[in-house]
Amino acid sequence: MSEKVTLEVFMEISLKCRVLLVLFLLGLMIALSVFPSMVSAQKGGYDRPNWATSIAGSGNNMQLGLFDKNRVLSNFTVVFIVKGPDGKQFRAQKKQNLKVDEWVFAIFPHEFNVSQAGLRAGTYSWKAAVGREMISGGEKFNYIRGVGFSVLLLSAINSSHSAEINVN
Repeated sequence: MSEKVTLEVFMEISLKCRVLLVLFLLGLMIALSVFPSMVSAQKGGYDRPNWATSIAGSGNNMQLGLFDKNRVLSNFTVVFIVKGPDGKQFRAQKKQNLKVDEWVFAIFPHEFNVSQAGLRAGTYSWKAAVGREMISGGEKFNYIRGVGFSVLLLSAINSSHSAEINVN
């Protein structure tokens, strides 16, 4: 008789445990669907990228860079767009499958399918597009035929003074 009572008690406890486990898993699934950022430890809890840009001179080229500080995206396409002094636009597309802490770079004019002979002297600006989001490069740069590129300082662009850093 004691064996039968023990088996009945065991079955009752086992059923209660299974019901509690199912309820717990159901609650967990609901919580994860309501709060998806909880699952993303790699993304740091962010759901949108926060872009940083860079520009650097390299001989007769300019290196334009883009980086997601929130590390939300790892597989994406960037279109770098450079606008010349005459309004003409040059584009370079980069498809990236990045590690967490990598920048995406494009070299102007080399990766934009234009030679230096096809460039006009003057001030160039740049921006980048990731999907439907347009990211301003902010920094502008000058091209002087026979001399090369120079980066315009952000503070100089916003003031009445003109200052340049020659990168050659």
